[in-house]
Amino acid sequence: MGYRALPAIVVLALTTSVLAGQTPAQHPAEEAFAAAVDEARLRRAVRELVALGPRMGGTPSNDASADYLADYFRGIGLDVEVFEDPPKLAHWEDSWRVELEDGSVLASAWPMGFSPSVPEPRSGQLLVVDNLTQATPTAQWRGRVIYTPGDVASAYAAVVKSGHLPLAILSSAPNDPPRYLDWSRITELPARADHPFPAFNVSYVDGRTLASAAETGRSVRVSLVSQVREGRPKTVVATLPGREADQYYL
Repeated sequence: MGYRALPAIVVLALTTSVLAGQTPAQHPAEEAFAAAVDEARLRRAVRELVALGPRMGGTPSNDASADYLADYFRGIGLDVEVFEDPPKLAHWEDSWRVELEDGSVLASAWPMGFSPSVPEPRSGQLLVVDNLTQATPTAQWRGRVIYTPGDVASAYAAVVKSGHLPLAILSSAPNDPPRYLDWSRITELPARADHPFPAFNVSYVDGRTLASAAETGRSVRVSLVSQVREGRPKTVVATLPGREADQYYL
């Protein structure tokens, strides 16, 4: 029996259960499905979806990607349902930059979700705080860029409550090489729309750079354009009818 090349986009919603190490004899239906995928069309579809943005639930790029998928699935004759979740606070980041005063960019810097905008670049002298959860904020923190190798989210509210607000906080947590050696974790601050200052994750290597820069009293420039608003996450479900009721792809 021959198999026709499947539209690439179907694979984005119907993932096979083929696992590494399993042989075709163990899962012939899944192997046949995977073999029928048009790789070039799959790559094109992935690139088009990525170009829409991060596509996190409740964001404009989530809306755009849901429309993209729904239109495609309807175009190939599938039954389509679009489910909307209850409203929730969502965030997305349009642009950002974190650099030392000499212009050296910390390429690993990634804003923590729900961080507020700093639309115009601002500079603050580095200050190292080893453990934010155990530290007591002081007037020395005001307007500084704090670097910490530890957690930020659990300590953020206490820093805000103190009134001694830094310009930004940079964290290399978990600070445990080789984990996140050259790239940063992706995390969020508590879901709120009124946070007063941003926080960024950085890699372990960039954390070492910041620690060294702080020893010589250097400054860091930060900028961030972010959006925080309420949205309704959307999920697209397309059904491809089959002949055998006891087998399905999800």
